[in-house]
Amino acid sequence: MTNRVVYPGTFDPITNGHKDLVERAAAMFDEVIVAVAVSEKKGPLFSIDERVALAEQCLSHLPNVRVVGFSKLLAFFCQEQHANILLRGLRAVSDFEYEFQMAGMNARLEQELRHVLVRKRGCTLQQRLHGRRGAHLDTFGLGFGYGHG
Repeated sequence: MTNRVVYPGTFDPITNGHKDLVERAAAMFDEVIVAVAVSEKKGPLFSIDERVALAEQCLSHLPNVRVVGFSKLLAFFCQEQHANILLRGLRAVSDFEYEFQMAGMNARLEQELRHVLVRKRGCTLQQRLHGRRGAHLDTFGLGFGYGHG
């Protein structure tokens, strides 16, 4: 059986922390689908096309990774992609409660979908303070510590 994993997020923009998690997943699973959510409610900094292009460029060295934009319910997207694993990154213990609830909801919609939670390396207090708007600074090498540790 092929282990096809979906790693969803807004990736606005993709960071070194995201890249690290995808590289680790690419070493563990047969195929990794980076699922870039449209997520208009979050008011993304970049358009869906820009976020997909940035992720494709960042992850182009990984032959078993592909990047896809999506706008439907995640469980249905996973069905459409024939994915059997959903990958999520944990930055802090508090993330576990939310991810645990989401896993329960997704399991009701797609019973065959397994959930894998992976600790993100190098998450610092500075990251938590800057949030996703500050994350793009590290993408350009300004040293906020994403993906290190």
